[in-house]
Amino acid sequence: MTVNILITGGAGYIGSILCQKLVQNNENHVTVYDNFSFGVDPILHLIDRDNFNVVEGDIRAERIKNLIVKADVVIHLAALVGYPACESNPSNAVSTNVDGTQNVLKYLSPSQMFLYASTGSVYGKGKDFCSEDATVHPQSLYAITKYEGEQKAMQRENSIALRFATVFGISPRMRMDLLVNDLLFQALRNKAVALYEKGARRTFLHSQDAAESYLLAMDRFEHMKGEIYNIGNPKLNLTKHELLVKIQKYVDFCIVEENFDTDLDARDYIVDFSKIENQGYSPKVDIDDGIKELLKLYSLPGFYRYMRNA
Repeated sequence: MTVNILITGGAGYIGSILCQKLVQNNENHVTVYDNFSFGVDPILHLIDRDNFNVVEGDIRAERIKNLIVKADVVIHLAALVGYPACESNPSNAVSTNVDGTQNVLKYLSPSQMFLYASTGSVYGKGKDFCSEDATVHPQSLYAITKYEGEQKAMQRENSIALRFATVFGISPRMRMDLLVNDLLFQALRNKAVALYEKGARRTFLHSQDAAESYLLAMDRFEHMKGEIYNIGNPKLNLTKHELLVKIQKYVDFCIVEENFDTDLDARDYIVDFSKIENQGYSPKVDIDDGIKELLKLYSLPGFYRYMRNA
């Protein structure tokens, strides 16, 4: 039986990995809806697949309705992502992440599966052991708009929201703004990394494991629907300083501790992933493996032009 899957933002950092996983099952018919602001290259290798379709468009446009009504599953990844991108264009952040999400939701029927890409950034500087029921403290415009979108999504019974840890690692659509990816590049280029708020704790998740969580959510939808899930690797709750020490195993650089600066994308928390683990989720890739694969990429000439996000 064919399953029609619509992925908004399917040419993005996680979307391009997820598409590759989904099309391997010939019963899945995958349609990507994307504005291709970073190009079509990340999904070019899938274009010749009979069960793969591509449509250019904006999630704020009415034309998305024709694709949504044909879908069994809608995976909503399209967003203006990250602190720098949202702060540089706040009106676009609100209209995309909040209004765009509302536009997608209004065309859904009660029977359709809806998977919303949320973020652990909503916990802000809570410092608690954050379960899904914890009070949120979103600090950045990115976190605020994604939380507003999440609230709208969870008004539907047939929705699942996945709050992702900070993702790292390679993807067909690389990003430079992610913390692990960025700090490793700084260490290689500058042989020094300025560290402030060294005790601030983050949670991390490899890009492949992030994509896998969608496959699990689809497979266990009837057990998971109507709920929010933290998605991350419980072994990767690390402070910024601990992360840099990990990187020092592979790169010779010095850590310069600074006391005068603050992180404008303030986050400091430990996250509880037991709820998704109880559904059978088990991340596979650790920080060390992610660093080693990134080093392979960073050794290639001209790689940096693929890494922009804002």
